[in-house]
Amino acid sequence: VSYMNLIKNGISIVDVFRKFHPMQHEAEFLWMWDRLPELENVLEIGMGCGATAALFSFSGAQVTTIDPRENVIEEDTPTWMDYKFKAMVPWAKPVKWIRKFSTDPTVMSDLIIPAGGKWDLLHIDGDHSYEGVQKDTESWGPKVKSGGTILFHDYDHPDTKRYLDDTFGDRKEVLHGKIVRVRK
Repeated sequence: VSYMNLIKNGISIVDVFRKFHPMQHEAEFLWMWDRLPELENVLEIGMGCGATAALFSFSGAQVTTIDPRENVIEEDTPTWMDYKFKAMVPWAKPVKWIRKFSTDPTVMSDLIIPAGGKWDLLHIDGDHSYEGVQKDTESWGPKVKSGGTILFHDYDHPDTKRYLDDTFGDRKEVLHGKIVRVRK
């Protein structure tokens, strides 16, 4: 890992990561950070505690995340970005959080569509059932620009692994055991 890349404006991505998601494996997070391409925009399906959204935002990308769960932040907080992240990383762009399921037909009306109409990176970490990963891939994969990247998290989940093996075979790269990268 290139630790020179881990500090921006005197703020360590490792410190930010520990505040967000102390249970996610730190080596996985750092490994992903060191291999991120230059990103302008990211679409994330499934936010969890916000660690990867923070990682992408820390890099300077405009991040949109789709996750229906209400319990990720406190009720009276307008956005999780205001709650946890913006004070630590003031240059980061606000994360657009759409509190819907990725399969909700109205979700498109809430999106901020990037210039050119396609995302640089799609991170799928939502419904881990075979059908859920399939739906997210088929619905959102075409919205990634040519030369872009689709990342899938939790390759160690049996249904996720089976879908990715069935669909992408040798075209996928398994990164750090739990992450799969597919280039468009």
